[in-house]
Amino acid sequence: MGGIWMRRVVLCVCLLAALLLSACAAPEKEPELTETEGRLLLAIDGKALLVTAEGEPIVLSVQAEGEDPWAGFQSGDRVRVTHDGIGETYPAQTGAYQWERLEAGTLEDVPEEVLESLEGLGWDFGREVHEPAAEPQTVADPVT
Repeated sequence: MGGIWMRRVVLCVCLLAALLLSACAAPEKEPELTETEGRLLLAIDGKALLVTAEGEPIVLSVQAEGEDPWAGFQSGDRVRVTHDGIGETYPAQTGAYQWERLEAGTLEDVPEEVLESLEGLGWDFGREVHEPAAEPQTVADPVT
C-alpha cells in the first residue's frame, strides 16, 4: 500500500514540474504597438523624446538595432513613432520600434514651455549659446 501512495506522490510532483517548466518556456508575448505623431527633440547626450501635439514629452528608448537611429533627424522634425506602452513618469517613457519623418522642423517648432520644463530637470538641448565678447580679452585688460 505504501508503494502505490509513493508512486502517486512522485507522479504529482512530476506533473507539477512539467507544468511549471512549460509555463516558463511559453513564447514571449509581442508588445501591443501604437503610432503617435509629434515633434522630435534630441538631447545633447543622444537621447530622443517625442513631444506630442498636447505638449507631453515622451522619452524614446530605441528597440531596433543600428548605429545611430536618429542620424539625419533634427530637433523639431515632425515624426510618427511606432511604440509600445507608455510608462507614467515625467517625462513619460516608451520603447520605439519604428519612426519616420513627416516633415522637417527646427527646435523653434517645439513648445518653449516643454523645453523649459525639461531643462529644469537637467535635460540639455544645446540652447545655452554664449554671445562672443564685444572686445577680445587680453592679459593687459582681463575681464573682472
